[in-house]
Amino acid sequence: MSASLWSFCLGGAFGSTFGAFAGKTRLLLERDFLPIPAFPEAQNAICLVRGNKDPSVWGVITLSQRHSEARCQIEGKIHGLEPGKYGIHLHEFGNLSDTITTAGGLYNPHDKLHGDPNGDQRTVGSLGNIECVAGEDEAIFLYSDWLVCLSGEHSVIGRSIIIHEKEDDFSHPNGKAGKALCSGVIAIAEPKA
Repeated sequence: MSASLWSFCLGGAFGSTFGAFAGKTRLLLERDFLPIPAFPEAQNAICLVRGNKDPSVWGVITLSQRHSEARCQIEGKIHGLEPGKYGIHLHEFGNLSDTITTAGGLYNPHDKLHGDPNGDQRTVGSLGNIECVAGEDEAIFLYSDWLVCLSGEHSVIGRSIIIHEKEDDFSHPNGKAGKALCSGVIAIAEPKA
């Protein structure tokens, strides 16, 4: 009698433990397939860039993301430029006390090589080039980017954007884009109405 009671208790304990584990596993699997965003509401950021040597170069760059699974929209206008192309990079740190030296390298949380933003191999910080066309003194641009994120572990808020004096040729490590022309730190912005 005691052996069958013992078997019954073990069976019940094992059955309920296994059932709880199986139930939990089922919930985890279901959750993995549900698109649950890290933030359900839109996030916005702003970066005010100023010329490192020339105060006539300045601009405003806005970043917005509808939710964590959406592309980040990067929109900007940079004034005081000569006609040509200029590399635009997102750098690891927001410390611009000695511009490129203290801003660190291109933001690269996924350990990739620098490359074309339209290619498969690129860092988060590889944003490509902006262009100031002949007859204008400003560059207006709009990017839609999958890698740039405004929340979570790889958020770009608090990091820096640097516009370089030369065109980015997408070679590793920084596209031979030269010194910093203007730079700014990405900050949280008020939600858009």
